[in-house]
Amino acid sequence: MKLPISSITHRLRSVKIFLFVACCIIALTLLRFQLFEGELFVRHSRRNCLRHEKVTSLRGAILDRNGVLLATNRPVTELAWHGSGNNKLSPEQLELIDFIKQVIKEDLPQLEVINHCERLGIDCVFVNDLPFDQLCPILERAALSPNIVIKIKSARFYPQGASACHIVGYFRPASLHQTGTFGLERLFEEQLRGVPGEREMIVNSVGRNLLTREVRRAEDGEPLRTTLDLSLQRIGESLFAEGQAGALVVMDPFAGDLLAVVSKPSFDPNMFTGLISADVWQKCIEQKPFINRAFSSCYPPASVFKMITAAAGLEKGIVTPNYNCFCTGEITFGGRSFQCSSYKHGGHGAITSMEEAIAKSCNIPFFEIGKRISIDTLAEYAGKFGLGKPTGIIFPERAGLIPTTAWKKKTYKENWHQGETLMAAIGQTYCLATPLQMIRVIGAICTGFLVRPRILLSESVDRSNLEISTGTRLLLQRAIKRTIKTGTAASLSRLAHMEIYGKTGTAQTSHRSKLELGKQYLPHGWFVCYAQYKENPPILLAIFLENAGSSTVAVQYSKRFLIEYCASIDKQSNPTIQDDSEIIDNEPGEIQDEEHPQSHPVILSEHYSERE
Repeated sequence: MKLPISSITHRLRSVKIFLFVACCIIALTLLRFQLFEGELFVRHSRRNCLRHEKVTSLRGAILDRNGVLLATNRPVTELAWHGSGNNKLSPEQLELIDFIKQVIKEDLPQLEVINHCERLGIDCVFVNDLPFDQLCPILERAALSPNIVIKIKSARFYPQGASACHIVGYFRPASLHQTGTFGLERLFEEQLRGVPGEREMIVNSVGRNLLTREVRRAEDGEPLRTTLDLSLQRIGESLFAEGQAGALVVMDPFAGDLLAVVSKPSFDPNMFTGLISADVWQKCIEQKPFINRAFSSCYPPASVFKMITAAAGLEKGIVTPNYNCFCTGEITFGGRSFQCSSYKHGGHGAITSMEEAIAKSCNIPFFEIGKRISIDTLAEYAGKFGLGKPTGIIFPERAGLIPTTAWKKKTYKENWHQGETLMAAIGQTYCLATPLQMIRVIGAICTGFLVRPRILLSESVDRSNLEISTGTRLLLQRAIKRTIKTGTAASLSRLAHMEIYGKTGTAQTSHRSKLELGKQYLPHGWFVCYAQYKENPPILLAIFLENAGSSTVAVQYSKRFLIEYCASIDKQSNPTIQDDSEIIDNEPGEIQDEEHPQSHPVILSEHYSERE
């Protein structure tokens, strides 16, 4: 039966309408793809042949004041696995991974991690620093596989090892965002890091690079020039015996430049540029080498504090320069015995002046001042010397502690007792200070101003006047000069051509009954001084030794430092000098009589300019 013409026409019309609509949809879709989503598809197509890679900027160098490198960069070969976008690793890829493991003889990332990178088409780092002898056999296989990626990168390198490690710090690539995690590396992260760049690579169907184009040039980080003098730093570090904890600080008394900062125990920052073994990390936990004992640890200032007590007593009229007493080794106050360091030897005998009291470090005159001065007044004068407050250095630091009546009431809910002032007067009880603070005390006495320590040459010089009378300051100068000539640091008096002003201190850490129980109960040792060799610019030196037993060891360290310091100066001016005889063989006649003391330090513009 034939269909009617009208029915056929109707069906043809329906087919035409359907085809027209379908063509319109296709046309509109193509139009949308071309006009509105064209750029998206262009990007997708480029991904098949283009690869973008971040270009790391070179980290800025850290140098000492003479331009010697403390932190720099070195080239390293990085071995990585580049994922192909497959769902899982093929048998050929697994065989290649086993081959790499046999060559490098180290554990690789787990197969689950490699498989994850393979699926996502991203890189998985195998080795950060591939040795050259292992690189050659891997290069042979790399030519046949697009998965092996070998890149030349830069790694942080510390050519001086552990020297100045607490100042320089370290940079750890494995840390978040690859930032410096200690010291200057952390404080000036933004300046040192620079700005990363970007490059575009054209790759073939198997991912092999055909052409590279720089999209954005990387900007290297800016260098940092420190105030450190590496030669002095090494001299200071060489003094410390194995296992001896402590700190040494050398500072320019006029500009505040830190010429050497030693903290022991120390560490080699190079060990943090790669993987750290469990044994090394456990040793770090036990020895606590990351503590900067020069800035971040507080200790009783001991007899070094007596200079401040003497200043307070003289300024308030509690004692006179000619104050005299007879030291039998102890006094009694409030039913309690307060002893002098000479107690076991029957005392110092007659003390005829405050100068002699400071030089011999006799406790009795300072106990007498402690009887008649308030702790708040003592704290006021300690504040004039910069104690109990930050020094202003750019590093994190401890402010120390100088107790007051209000402080004890707030902290212990107890009243202050005058007997505690007697102990505070000799730098014990609650008094705490850092070696950096104590070096400023000796500097203030010898120059007349407090200077803010600086570690970068780009920092401004900031100093303020010491708010005590000139007469009191000159008396303290004569006293600490006498300490070197006939007092507790007389062993330094034989250093020829040197003018030294210093003070010793022995900080008790426990009751004397515990001294035989172990080294941890032994007293700490202090020595701080102002020293000038011939016509060279003067330096300030502070040495603190934990549980050294007494200040004697600190004085010995200081003598060795000063001998080597002078020898280095002489050898710079005359390379033919072979020994230190000119420095250490001083004749007794060269030590001037006390009635005719050597000239006292004054602020000389030439010293300041030479340091600059």
